[in-house]
This record gives sequence, structure tokens and C-alpha cells, in this order.
Amino acid sequence: MSNARVVPMSIDDYHRDTTAISHSGLDEVIEDPTDYYEKRILKLYGDEDTDAFAFGRKLHDALLQPGEFGAGVVTIPETALNHQGHRKGPKWKAFEAKHAGRVLLKSDEPLARMIASAARSSVVRNLIANDGDYEQSVFWHNDEFDVDCRCRFDFIHLDRETIVDIKSTKGGGSPQWNSQTVFNFGYHRQAAFYCDGAEELYGIRPKFIFIFMSKKPPYRVDIHDLTDDYIELGRAENRSGLKKYAECRKTGIWLPETHDEIVTLSPPGYARHSNEWSYVKP
Repeated sequence: MSNARVVPMSIDDYHRDTTAISHSGLDEVIEDPTDYYEKRILKLYGDEDTDAFAFGRKLHDALLQPGEFGAGVVTIPETALNHQGHRKGPKWKAFEAKHAGRVLLKSDEPLARMIASAARSSVVRNLIANDGDYEQSVFWHNDEFDVDCRCRFDFIHLDRETIVDIKSTKGGGSPQWNSQTVFNFGYHRQAAFYCDGAEELYGIRPKFIFIFMSKKPPYRVDIHDLTDDYIELGRAENRSGLKKYAECRKTGIWLPETHDEIVTLSPPGYARHSNEWSYVKP
């Protein structure tokens, strides 16, 4: 019988937890166990690109609220700003206090335009304005490697058959670009990890759907799921990472396998064909 459980907790408490390995922590172990150890265990430094993290947090707060789509957003009227159009002065403080807990946005700022773009998609609205649980933290034990794991769903439908995850992106938008983004950032590992957590908790293997929201004009929104083989690739990489994580915990040695070795590099697959392309001047 699974011991998976839902633990009510804030996003900050979730990120501070070191009792269980998360998807992002597992990514660090896969890339370099020392990074995980110094960042997560010793807490010698934090995540880089905090502005991007804060932007993503604000996007989640705006969209992942019960009720109608965009219920967490309030558009700031000009009357709430000072004469220079800034968020200052007594009128702003009164407006801010009145809408505490909501995301307050000017209609022309990028985040507001991203949300407006998402609102034009009936698929997106149905995915995240349905009945379900928002930002649910799940903990479970991996028996194969005897380690505790955790994940935090952006949104999981009440039927437990669909997990939705929102990603803000810097550009692109085509399926080819997004597929490469999934691989580059390890999102296929996240999808596999979260599906495993959901199955441990609910006994159902769900579908995992990404909503990609571009942070640049025209603020394109794309919805993707992954093929079974893409998910299985992520699951295989996760198993390798969990094995390494378990070894590090047991031995107390948090070093990559290539530490203190000369490693011979070979060209990536695409580079082997780079000389086959040539430009023919018309």
C-alpha cells in the first residue's frame, strides 16, 4: 500500500524542504550532485535568475486561483496611480489594501498581455478553470532506491487524470522549438516524475499537459502533452538520478562521477552532419 500523502504547505515551505527530493533537485543531482548539496543541504547559495522566478511566481498567482479564469487578477485603474502613473501615494495604498492577495496589473504590461492571450484560448481556460486542486504538494517514498520524493502540481483535475503545468518562456513557440525546450530544461523528467507521484497517491497514471506562455510579443500560448517515449526517456533519466541521489546520501560524497577524471568528448549527433549543409548563392 502506498504511503503517498498530500501535505498542506506554502510554496516557500515547499522549496525549503530537504527531507524529500524534488524534480528540480533531481535535475541538479543529475547535472552535478555538488550543486544540489551546497545549494539545498548547506544552503550556501540560492537559485539564479531570481527575477525570472519572481515573474513565474506572479504568473502562477494570477492564473492558479479557484473560480473563473483570471480571478486572481485585478486591472489597475489610472485613478489608483499617482500623477506620474506610478504605484505610489495614498490612493494606491488604499487600492492595494482593498485587493490584498490578488495580482495587480496595468493592462499594458507584459504579464497582463500574457494573461489576456491565454484567455483567448478556450482550451487553456478549460484546463485551469475546471474543478480541481491548485498547487498541491505531494510526498511519497520510492521503494526501489529507498528515498523520499516530492512534487507540487500547478493544477490537477478532480478526476486525477490530468495534471496541468504552466511555463513562461523567453521566445519561440513552434512545436519544434518547444520540443527542444522540453529536452533542454528537463521538462520530460518533470512530467514523468509528477505522473509517478500522482500514481502513487491516486492509483491513476494521469496525462501531463504543459501550457507554454511566451514573455515576448505577440505573447503566444501553446499547449502540449508528450509522447509516451518522451515520458519514458524522462523516467529512465529520473531513475539514474535517484540512484545517484541514494548513493550520495548513503556515502556522504556529493561529487559527479567524472570528478578528477579526464573525459574524452565526442561531437553531438547534429554536429556530425553540419558539413553536409552548404549555401548556394542564387
